[in-house]
Amino acid sequence: MIAALLAGAALAAAVPPSTPVEQAPYHRLMVANADYAILDVHFPPGGRSGFHLHPRQLFYTVTTPAEIDVQMQGEAARRVAPTAVGAVGMNELGTSPFIHAVSNGDEGSYHVIGIELRRPIPIGAPITVRPAETRFVQVHDHPRLRAWRLILQPGESAPPLRVVGTGVRVFVRGGSLTIARPDMPAQPQIVSAGDFEPLAAGEIRALTNSGDTLIELVDVELK
Repeated sequence: MIAALLAGAALAAAVPPSTPVEQAPYHRLMVANADYAILDVHFPPGGRSGFHLHPRQLFYTVTTPAEIDVQMQGEAARRVAPTAVGAVGMNELGTSPFIHAVSNGDEGSYHVIGIELRRPIPIGAPITVRPAETRFVQVHDHPRLRAWRLILQPGESAPPLRVVGTGVRVFVRGGSLTIARPDMPAQPQIVSAGDFEPLAAGEIRALTNSGDTLIELVDVELK
């Protein structure tokens, strides 16, 4: 196992800096369309990405935190303490290309779901209004997107919500989730940390935690 990780680290270190993020080690491109791409970023203990290029802005949600080392091209590596489960953030692009390398020196995995913005400017889409009674709490606001968090304890429900914009739902903590749509039977589902699904404009859904574990999700809508 250790030999395999060392071999993987040597390979990752040899990755050219021009390698796009979609082809970097431990980065998996899951979905891509004209508006966004979804990256499943999953580093095992000892995993190293090598230097790779982020050509676009990227919003991320952490599902499994770990202590990692991050190195921007031309700079010294810096140790980053574990964030909280469900932490969110944005990779901003400056005047220089965003090229960095990531390595996981922790004993556990590091797992992040990234949403890469494929358009160079905002798409001009409306954003859903989510007042307190919807149970969604805003966690990030940016000229390109807005994000909310929903936490449901066992037995709790979020009332019907009509999504106006387009975007992605990321599950941070999973369990048994029942979805109710107008004029349709209730649909029980099992969701897991790291699962994701598109948010379709116009769809109305109510959510109920029908299991015995806490469910947490993050909704992202593009502006």
